[in-house]
Amino acid sequence: MHIKGTKHEFMKGLHSTIARSVLSALLVAGYSAAEADTKTDVLGKAPGATDIYQVDCYNDDAGAGAPVRLDFEVEDLTPAYPPLISVDVVSGALQASTTDTRDGDRKPSPAANVYGGAGPYMVSVYKTAKPTVQPSKLAKAKSYKETYRLTYHCRGPSGHAGTIRTTRQNQ
Repeated sequence: MHIKGTKHEFMKGLHSTIARSVLSALLVAGYSAAEADTKTDVLGKAPGATDIYQVDCYNDDAGAGAPVRLDFEVEDLTPAYPPLISVDVVSGALQASTTDTRDGDRKPSPAANVYGGAGPYMVSVYKTAKPTVQPSKLAKAKSYKETYRLTYHCRGPSGHAGTIRTTRQNQ
């Protein structure tokens, strides 16, 4: 068998093939490069439905430096049903949360952050009831499917750092 081209051309093609294979494997495994900072999804009808993600931050050599924190917010998208959407982020002993208190207004929750370095950060998105809901009606108020948009950014001292999200639970 005769291979056309130089050894250098062969090795360059091999490296390119390996890189594509590794990227494909990461995407199949639940990693997202194309949507590194936004995740739109649906929480199911169960009142306790919770989506859980792991976010890892890294120095992507784009000039931001080593990651120091994860910034995040959540938007409760239309249709406007009774449950509100909240997000909790935990890294080690550090924790922060935020809730989109105005369903369907096209504005996200107040921004929050956790200073956990590179992480990992465990991110939980779940339904909560409006404070005015009576305890006896809580399960009914949370028994709708809810669509949300989670926005998150790993940050270094001078800007955006690299981000890897892995889905751990999707309800």
